[in-house]
Amino acid sequence: QLEYGKTADVSVKIKNVGKQSTENVIVTLTSKSDYVTMTKDETQIVSINANEEINLDKAFTVSVKPDVPDKTKIEFIVTCSNGDDTWTTMFYEYVYAPVFAVNSINVMPNIPQSGEKATLEIKFTNIGNATAYNVLTEVYSSSSDIEFEKVSVVTEEIKAGETCTATMDFNVASSVLQGTVFDVVATVNADYSTATEYYELKVGFTGDDFETGDFSAQEWKIEGEGVWVIDSIKPY
Repeated sequence: QLEYGKTADVSVKIKNVGKQSTENVIVTLTSKSDYVTMTKDETQIVSINANEEINLDKAFTVSVKPDVPDKTKIEFIVTCSNGDDTWTTMFYEYVYAPVFAVNSINVMPNIPQSGEKATLEIKFTNIGNATAYNVLTEVYSSSSDIEFEKVSVVTEEIKAGETCTATMDFNVASSVLQGTVFDVVATVNADYSTATEYYELKVGFTGDDFETGDFSAQEWKIEGEGVWVIDSIKPY
């Protein structure tokens, strides 16, 4: 298959559907697409008989640009000429490239505390149809209170459909107040494929899932003149 940034040989079968043989046929392969360049676009058939089919195995060479979108349909034009007559036909080929999507971003522990070390986990998938090489995963935070020990991870190869995980350790400054939220940006880059995801990193955040049923998980303060009663018999 044709893939982004690669050079490939192209084979073409030529059949003489006429009733006469012909000689010295020049066969040319071209394309109007901006995503491909023909590096070898011409070959010759010395002779071909009536109703004969000739396989021009790897007779042409095409170079695909690295910025081609995944599943791009390319039209190729085959022109045959013996000097007197010219015959033209077309065929199509798909060109494939990697495409990335960030599946999830998680922090371990889930809610880090001030002065604590934690780990950011980025899970992403190559949802395209070609293998990606030297995939760069990066994280960024504009706050100096979140210090990553490393801000990038390189994965040498990620095949089509493969899911990978990149982890980055970071330290939270001890001066960060409880409940502070930081914006973190994660990007996955491979040649011309980029995926970006934003994450809200909560530090020292206090929450309650109310699973206890009696407000005992946190130090809740019930104010006002109303008489509040915790009903465990008919809670709904």
